[in-house]
Parts: sequence; structure tokens; C-alpha cells
Amino acid sequence: MDDKWALPDREGRDSLFSDSAFPKRTWEQPQSDSPQHWPVSVCILGTLHIVAGVLCVSVLMPSAAHRGPGADFFIAAFAFAGVVLMATGVGLIRGSAWAWWVSTFLYMFTLMRNGVGFFIVGVWPESEWGQSIHGGVVAARIVFQGAVCLFLFRRRVLTHFRLERVNRGPIALGLAIGGLALAVAWCLVLGRVAFS
Repeated sequence: MDDKWALPDREGRDSLFSDSAFPKRTWEQPQSDSPQHWPVSVCILGTLHIVAGVLCVSVLMPSAAHRGPGADFFIAAFAFAGVVLMATGVGLIRGSAWAWWVSTFLYMFTLMRNGVGFFIVGVWPESEWGQSIHGGVVAARIVFQGAVCLFLFRRRVLTHFRLERVNRGPIALGLAIGGLALAVAWCLVLGRVAFS
């Protein structure tokens, strides 16, 4: 029999029907949120959120009951913060887009809140509120929260959450303005509750 009509050997038949000969369709390709593509830094941040949430609920919330004035307010605040931190921690690890939005706004809010606190220490250092704020601690928080905000807006991180098409500038500005407004409202409420 002519060689051109001969069947390929076993090795040739195996390669003919291999995955490389018939590539998978695009919807069968692994998604970007598969574990091997997860940024380790995002997983670490999500784990820190979960740990901080557990501490809020198990340590800070019970201790707030002994604060005296405004105890109920602080108990509710720590309970809410604990639930939000644990939920966003799981969402960050899973690569959920909503977790990025909530976490970014949370860090913008805390950044602005500590910025307001730092401003109070500088302008009214002799006030009761100014004396209750430790400037060094607040400055360290500002540096940490600012670094996390910059990290969350990195292109690779946005791609992990399938948000690579968002316009980072306007989004960052909007979240900063919203965080500042909420921080000012928080400080006003906290001043009435804790120092009334």
C-alpha cells in the first residue's frame, strides 16, 4: 500500500487527538480569578480584613460597653465595622468587584477621618478632643491607609476584580469627596457622643 494512505502510528494518533490539536474554546479557559492567578497581596489584605473584623466583634465591641458616655453608639459602630470587615475580607479573597468598591471607600473614609483628627491636633491641641488624639498614631494610620488606597488603584489589582476599564482619576476623586463628607459627619457625631 502506498505510504501516503497509511495510518499514522500510535504516537501520531495520540498527538492528532491531543488538546493542542483541538484548543479549548474561550469560555472554557480558566478565568482570571482562579487561585493560581490571585495576587498574593490581595489575599493578605483580605485575611487582614477578616482578622480585624473578628477583633472588632470579639474584643472591641465588648470593651465598648465600659466606655461610659456613648457606649451604645460605640458598640453599634464596632459591630457594624466587624461585619463589614469580615464580609469584605471574604470578597477580596474571592475577587468580588463589590468588595473592591466597599474596601476602597472604607479606606478613603478612614484616611479622611484620620486627616481630620490630625487637623484637630494641629489647630486645637489644648482641646479635650485634641488631647485625646495621639498625633504619631494618627500619622502612622494616614500613611498605612494612603498606601492601601494606592495599592487598590493599581492596574493589576483592578484587573483582578475585573475593573480594569474604570477611570481611576474620577473614581478616586469621587470616593475621596464621599469619604471626606462622611468623615466630617462622623467627627461631628462622635464629638457630641463622646464629649457632651
